[in-house]
Amino acid sequence: MLTNFKKGPNFEVGYQRSISDFTNADAKNTFYTDKPFAKLETVFLKDFSFASDYSFYNYSDGEETLNNYSFLNADFYYKKKDSKWEYRLGVKNILNTESINQNNYSEVFSSTSEYYVQPRYGFVTVKYNL
Repeated sequence: MLTNFKKGPNFEVGYQRSISDFTNADAKNTFYTDKPFAKLETVFLKDFSFASDYSFYNYSDGEETLNNYSFLNADFYYKKKDSKWEYRLGVKNILNTESINQNNYSEVFSSTSEYYVQPRYGFVTVKYNL
């Protein structure tokens, strides 16, 4: 569900579910990733805007949670109406999530891997539109 206002904040909220079925010989494994998410975009003080997105991942085998993690990102923008310049200050992985899960499948094996992700970081962007 999302909003699309010309003035005022815009929100998007939703829910996604991924199901991964793996079968090798007599073994069958099913993994679920449930992901509620929310996004916010708003303009304030005429030339400034703020955007943020949050996602929560619950990774399970249907009986128990194997891992859960979440990501929160935020960006502040400044751009005058007729200017070709845009300035952005952003932060990724605000919650400092350390790892994520991924399923792999082939005819020979199936596996679940845990990957380490880049820790929280901030950045500045200066953009000029030609």
